[in-house]
Amino acid sequence: MKFPESIFPFLLRATGANKPYISAEGAEVRIRELQNRPVPFHPPKNLHPNVTVTLRRLVTTPVYTVTPATSRPTGHVIYAHGGGYVHEISPHHWKLIAQIAADANTTVTVPIYELLPYGNAERTNALIVELFNSAKVEQANVSLAGDSAGGQIALSAAITLRDQGHSGIRTVLISPLLDLTLSNPEIAAVVPHDPWLGVG
Repeated sequence: MKFPESIFPFLLRATGANKPYISAEGAEVRIRELQNRPVPFHPPKNLHPNVTVTLRRLVTTPVYTVTPATSRPTGHVIYAHGGGYVHEISPHHWKLIAQIAADANTTVTVPIYELLPYGNAERTNALIVELFNSAKVEQANVSLAGDSAGGQIALSAAITLRDQGHSGIRTVLISPLLDLTLSNPEIAAVVPHDPWLGVG
C-alpha cells in the first residue's frame, strides 16, 4: 500500500521521528546513542540477484565494491551515503546502490567512511579523492555520487579533484547539503515547514 507523499511530514512530527534532527540538543543525544550502539554497515543478504559484492580494506576503512554479476561494467561510481554525518549506511542505500550497479551496468565503490564524532571532513574528502584516482587508473568513466550528507561529501571531493587538475568530473547529487554556513536568509522562512531538519 502506498501512502500519499503529503502525509509524511505529519507522520514524522506525530511519531517524533524528527526529534533528533530539529535541535542541537536532540542531535547530541542521538549521537551518544549511536556511539553506544553502533549500527551495522554491511549490505543485506541477498541484496540483488544481478550484482556481486566484495569487501576490502583501505588501511582501516571498509570499502565495498558492487558490480554487475553477468556483464563487464562500462563505468565506475564512487558513492557516499547520506545520514547527516552521524548515521551509518542503511539497507535503503544498499538497495539503491545495487540498482545503480545492475541497471547502469557500472561498478559502484562504497566507502564506509568514519562518522562523527570520530571522523572529520578532511579525512573523508581524502578517502573519496583516493578512491576516485584509483578507479581512474582502470576506468575512464568515473563519477561521484551521494545523497544528503553524502552528496555534500561527493561535491567536496569533486571540487578537490578539479583543483588537482581533473576536468569534466561528473556528479549525481541527491538532495546534497550545499550551504554548510546556513547563511542563506531564506532558511528562516523554510525551517517552520521543514518536517525533518532544524538549523541547530
